[in-house]
Amino acid sequence: MADEARAVAWRPRLPTYVMHDKKESIMGLGLIASLIVGGLAGWIASSLMDAKTGLLANIGLGILGAVLLNGALGLIGIYAERAFLPQLVVGAAGAAALIWIVRKLT
Repeated sequence: MADEARAVAWRPRLPTYVMHDKKESIMGLGLIASLIVGGLAGWIASSLMDAKTGLLANIGLGILGAVLLNGALGLIGIYAERAFLPQLVVGAAGAAALIWIVRKLT
């Protein structure tokens, strides 16, 4: 039994996120704050990348960019704080990366 305990102890432990409030979204912000952050992040990315996107596309780009980049950064052990400004930066960077990828594929 002691050998099994030692064998389990060396395994890397992935962080677990506990959702304390059902109103909390995937980025750790509320639904309204996530939409605002997503819209701003998408707008920043589309302005920087000179993409002609509308409001809904900006919100989608920002939220999807934040989710994907948070996931990718989490794989290498970097976690953005679940607050407005860090998620805005991560969302804008992720949205810009998505715009870049779509441009390369088309």
